[in-house]
Amino acid sequence: MKYLDYLVSKVGEDRAKSLFETSFHTLDGVLLYGKLNSAAKTLSPEYDIGVVIAGKGLILGYQFHQNGFPLRVVDQKRIGKGATWNPIDKLKEEEFKDKRVLLIENDIVTGRTTRRAVRELSEYQPKFIDLLLAFEKIPVHAKDYQHLHKLGIVPDIRELFPKLDIKDIRFTKKGIEINYLDLRKKPCFIDNNTFITVLNTRDRVPKVIRKTFTLEKHF
Repeated sequence: MKYLDYLVSKVGEDRAKSLFETSFHTLDGVLLYGKLNSAAKTLSPEYDIGVVIAGKGLILGYQFHQNGFPLRVVDQKRIGKGATWNPIDKLKEEEFKDKRVLLIENDIVTGRTTRRAVRELSEYQPKFIDLLLAFEKIPVHAKDYQHLHKLGIVPDIRELFPKLDIKDIRFTKKGIEINYLDLRKKPCFIDNNTFITVLNTRDRVPKVIRKTFTLEKHF
């Protein structure tokens, strides 16, 4: 089955086209795609079943699917302080009870979708749940900073730029404006598409996860 056909079968034609256009950018081109092939061949024999989170994680799941690995797809969205849980494929207790389960996601930012996934899968009493992510670390762009800072996920800008004598910080539609106490200096402007720090994807992995793999580090 071709990748686009796989996407259409899981999320419908409109969403599939959007995901198809961004998928290879998600894997940073050929670099991580080669690692994905290695991961699928290495990990598939070690697990009984996998669960992939729809969205950017589907390109990871597709390669496992091509290797004949049994995989179920679940759609999730962050909402409030939690996340939704909408299985696209039917989940049966007998497929998970006392089984070795591999959860597949693109990355972890807030940890909400992963915590919800682990909570739902734990209801089936698997032998254990391991996690595969694409990236070890992910960049935080200026456009996402304010939201992540409110959640306590990224530090204050003053901590990110300790050498700057910062007077105040303004968040605008185009980016972040930083004013200094020294009025002779012009305000520093950080465009929305500029990344200003990185997140370690492991920081918010639920403790119940036995092992965490990333394409970036392990393959």
